[in-house]
Amino acid sequence: MHLPNTESNSCDSNVLYNFFLHNPLACLMLSSTGKILAINIKASEDLGYDLNEIIGKPLEILINDAEHVLKQDDSNELTKEINIRANNNTLYPVEYTTFQSGKSKILIFRRRTNRVNRLYDQQKVQFSAQLGSWDYDRKTRSFDWSEETYRIFGKDPSRFIPNRENVIECVHPDDRRFVNRVLDETARLPELKYRIIHGITGQERWVYQKHWHIDNTKNAGDTTLTGVIQDITASETLLKEYAKFYHAVKFARNPLIITDKKGRITFLNQQCEKIYGYDLTELQEKSIWILNGEKEVYLDNGYSETQYEKLFAEMKRDLFIPQIGCWEGELINKTRDGEIRWVRSLIHTLRDKKGKIEAFVFTSFDITEERKQEEHVRIEIYDAIASVAEHRDNETGKHMKRIGEFSYLIAKKLGKSRRFSDDMRIFAPMHDIGKVGIADEILMAPRLLTKEEFEIMKTHTTIGYDILKGRSKLEMAAEIAENHHEKYDGTGYPKGISGKGIPLSARICSIVDVYDALRSKRPYKEAFSEEKTFEIIAKGSGTHFDPLLVKLLFASRSSLNTVFNELKD
Repeated sequence: MHLPNTESNSCDSNVLYNFFLHNPLACLMLSSTGKILAINIKASEDLGYDLNEIIGKPLEILINDAEHVLKQDDSNELTKEINIRANNNTLYPVEYTTFQSGKSKILIFRRRTNRVNRLYDQQKVQFSAQLGSWDYDRKTRSFDWSEETYRIFGKDPSRFIPNRENVIECVHPDDRRFVNRVLDETARLPELKYRIIHGITGQERWVYQKHWHIDNTKNAGDTTLTGVIQDITASETLLKEYAKFYHAVKFARNPLIITDKKGRITFLNQQCEKIYGYDLTELQEKSIWILNGEKEVYLDNGYSETQYEKLFAEMKRDLFIPQIGCWEGELINKTRDGEIRWVRSLIHTLRDKKGKIEAFVFTSFDITEERKQEEHVRIEIYDAIASVAEHRDNETGKHMKRIGEFSYLIAKKLGKSRRFSDDMRIFAPMHDIGKVGIADEILMAPRLLTKEEFEIMKTHTTIGYDILKGRSKLEMAAEIAENHHEKYDGTGYPKGISGKGIPLSARICSIVDVYDALRSKRPYKEAFSEEKTFEIIAKGSGTHFDPLLVKLLFASRSSLNTVFNELKD
């Protein structure tokens, strides 16, 4: 058994308004000062006014002693009597009652007419509103049903006798005890919701009932219940389906967020709290962009300016074009603590019947761990590629590692993005990958090379480029391999390009490679001191090396020395 809760259930609120508007009894809604706020169809017909004609006017235009009516205590019994004035200025007697509804007071009344006329009036309204009416006489234990009530119960008026035993038999077994209590007045409730078994289909149906008590003043104890009833199975089914959907969404394993058309968050499920670290109440009415990383975050994670602009331009285009109305792709989100979360997002646009945007639905799949795993595999593969050159050369694995760390330090000192700096750490060790194509007698020679041998050695730059080119993920590695022997003044090889024409990645790799080579022992030379190394590099500023990078190398002297000592051969 369930009683309606109009504050939390919008479907029930609609039912109650339907009852008010189409109630077979005349109803007025009054303010605390006695002004008429609303009038239902029956009252409009009885009084001869249009539905909006007397809205905002004082009750005194209908009832002389309006103050007395407003002070009446609430009751569910139509026992009070008063004269009411119609639009044609005619006074006629009515039975009435009042009850409080929030800050408003509801006045319910009916003309004191014979039952036949009253039933005829009810029948006209009930057919359109699908509201049934009924009277129950406690003394005779019998019901008087309207035609619509028979239809609701699925009973034939010519065959079914609506006495108490037969009517209770129509009620769902689990709800009979409570309905009996209402009829006996041991549960004095003006409204209730219960189930019946439909007489034709045998299906379980939900009904909503509201009733009033009419006491017989001549015979104390004789009471009649009069009320209305409506089949609310459709709304109950909808509520159950909504509850299932809500539960599925609320406790889904992936974050789900709904925003209004302006992107303000109106709903989010519990997984959002787990993924993003926000208390759910913190995000209500906030912009969805609070969860998205700023432009700098995207640039820091490998996006170019063009890629960033294209990503969100395509998202906007797809969401706002009615024929598409959805977008799927990877985004970089941020937690409350600023942690980066990679997500694959699916965004849908919701439109009303007129095609206007009402909301957006965001479903996200956290792929951060997948991204980390992919990055780990990527680095291992690149380390393996770099080690190929290491095993073909006299260089050590620690030399390759140092080149990566030195390059990372200079890139960060230069203010480059995290992704650029990380890529320098990964790809700089591949600078000599082309040496796999150089003959051993030249590559392994424990002496200075002849002019002819050196010309062959120089081809390792183009060999390396040919190995790595054409692969989007290895673009930086390819440009480093080809250009790390170019010089700032254009006297380098293989192409003799100069200045900013040399890719930044290659300029960085060039200076740190020379730094490490000078400080390391080779078959053809001893290691130079740190002081001597910096002296030689300073002389090459503007000729061999980019002057800015020379300054940054000097500024990073302490950090470079720490790495060199930690990764000594």
